[in-house]
Amino acid sequence: MDSDISVFSEGEAPVDQPRDPNTRLPNVQLIYNQSTTHSVLGRPLKGRQVIYSPVRQVTRDNVREVVTKALRSHLTNQTEIEYLLNYRLGDQPILRRRKNVREEINNPVVQNHAKEAVDFYKGYVYGEAVQYVRRGDSRADSNLDGKVDSQTINTTSEQISKLNDVLSYYHKAQVDNEMGGWALTCGTSFRFVSTGEEDETLLLSSLDPRYTFVVYSTKIGHPPLCGVHMIQNEDLTRTYYVYTDHAFYELQGDGLSADKLIREEVNYLGQCIIEYPLNEWRTGIFEPAIDILDAINTIQSNRLDGVEQFIQNYIVFLGTKVGPEQINAFKASGVICLPASDNSGGRPDMKVEAPELNQGQTQILMDNLYNRALTIMGIPERSGTGISGGDTGSAVMFRNGWADAEAHARDMETAYRPCDSRFLKIVLKVLANCKNPRERVYVDPRDIETKFTRNKTDNLLTKTQALQTLLASHVDPETAFKTVGLFSDPQQAFMNSKPYLDKAEQLTERQLEGRLRNHEKAATTTAHNQPNPTNENSQKSLNS
Repeated sequence: MDSDISVFSEGEAPVDQPRDPNTRLPNVQLIYNQSTTHSVLGRPLKGRQVIYSPVRQVTRDNVREVVTKALRSHLTNQTEIEYLLNYRLGDQPILRRRKNVREEINNPVVQNHAKEAVDFYKGYVYGEAVQYVRRGDSRADSNLDGKVDSQTINTTSEQISKLNDVLSYYHKAQVDNEMGGWALTCGTSFRFVSTGEEDETLLLSSLDPRYTFVVYSTKIGHPPLCGVHMIQNEDLTRTYYVYTDHAFYELQGDGLSADKLIREEVNYLGQCIIEYPLNEWRTGIFEPAIDILDAINTIQSNRLDGVEQFIQNYIVFLGTKVGPEQINAFKASGVICLPASDNSGGRPDMKVEAPELNQGQTQILMDNLYNRALTIMGIPERSGTGISGGDTGSAVMFRNGWADAEAHARDMETAYRPCDSRFLKIVLKVLANCKNPRERVYVDPRDIETKFTRNKTDNLLTKTQALQTLLASHVDPETAFKTVGLFSDPQQAFMNSKPYLDKAEQLTERQLEGRLRNHEKAATTTAHNQPNPTNENSQKSLNS
C-alpha cells in the first residue's frame, strides 16, 4: 500500500520540511527511535485522540469552523493510523535498520505477529455474524394492563428474525468483519448506513478511518455532533461530507481546512456515520506490545546475521605476508603455502575468526518475549508448552490463555453495543418505511439485544445437556436458546424449533393428563376394594 509518510531516525528529521502539494496525505514526519520506544510525531503511541467541539449544534453558520478545527486533531490520528496499518501489513522499522559494523551483512527479518494478533481476533470475535435477539423482559412483552402477552412476544421475535434476514442480505456480516480489522489495527472503525439506490433499501459500508472522523460534544455524555468523511479530488482539493442529526453539508478545501460550503440538504436519517471504537482508549490490539514485537524482529535479524557472519568469516594470517595472487590461488585450489616472514620465527600460521552466536540462549529470550507479547495481546499460547496433558473442555480454556482471549473479546463487545444501538435506530427507521413489504420491519430498538456467538462446537455435549436441562426445567425456550451459546443465530434457531417445542409441550400435557386420570382411576378402584368398617360392625351386632 502506498504511504506518503516519511520515516526518519531520531535526530535526522529535517527542520521545516515543506509539504509536497502532490501528496495524497499531508507529508507528516514520523520520528522513530530504534534504541528505545516507538514514537510517532515525537510522542509514544497511546491510542487515538477523541475529537471534541464546544458548540451546542453543528449548523450552516459554524460547520466550516467546526470541521477545520477538527482536522487539526484528525491529522495526528491519521498519521498514527497510517503507521499502524503499514505495521500490520509488514512495513516495520526493522526493514530500515542500519549497521555500523560489517554493513554488508544485514538481514532484516519481519516476524509479523501484529498480523497474527489481528487475524486471530478478527476471526474469534467477528468471524460469526453478529445477530440480534429479543431482549428479555422487554416492554414489548406486556400489554396495556402490564400482563405478559404471548402473541406480542411471538410478533416481536418474528420481526427480529426478519431483521436478521434483511441485514444478512445487505452483507452486514462482511461489513462488521472489515470494521473489526480496522478497529483491531488502529483502535477505531466507522460504519456508514443510508438508504440504497433503485431497488436496494439499505446501503451499508465500512469507511477508512484515515479519512473519516466523528466530532463529539464537550457536554456530559459527549453525544456525537457530526460525522465527516473526506475524499481526494483530481485537482488536489478535498471534499468533506458532513452528516449531522438534521442536515447534510458538502464542503471543499485543502488538507488542512474546509472553507467552502458547496451544498446543503435536509437529512432525515440522522448521523449516518457511526464510530465503533475497540476500547476506551482507542488502541489497536497489538499497539501495547509494539516494543516487544520490534525486539523480536531485532533478535531474529541478529540471529540470521550471526549465521551469515559465521559462514562469511575472516581469515587471519599470522607471521606471514600473503598477496592477492596467493589468496586467489587458495580460493581456486583450496591449498595455500605460507611463506615465513622475518619476524615469524619460522612458524607462519593461519586461522579463521568466526565467533558463533549462542542460539540456545537466544531462543530462550525469543520465547520469553513472544510469550509476553501473547499475554499482553490476550492471545492463547501456541508455542507448545503447557498444551499437553489430560485436561479437556473448560480446563484447557483456562490453562492455555483462552480465558484471557474471552475477556478481551467481551471488552470489545461492550464497546460495540452502544454504537450498534445508534445504528439500529437508523436501520429500523429505514425498514419501517421501505417500499418492499418483504423487508418491512416494525420493532422497537429497545426490544433488541446484540448477540455475539463464539465456540459453537466446543463442549458440544455439555451445551446440549444444558439446553435439555433448561427446557425440562420449564425455562422460557427463547431464553434457553440464547443462554447455552450453541447457535450462531439463536433467534432464528428458536423460531425454527418453535413448532417442535409446541408439539412436545402438547404431548407432555397429554401425557400428564393421562397420568393424572390413571392416578385418579387407581385411587377410586382402591377405595372400592377396601372393606367398609360400618357394615362389618352391623353384621357383628346381628350375630351377637
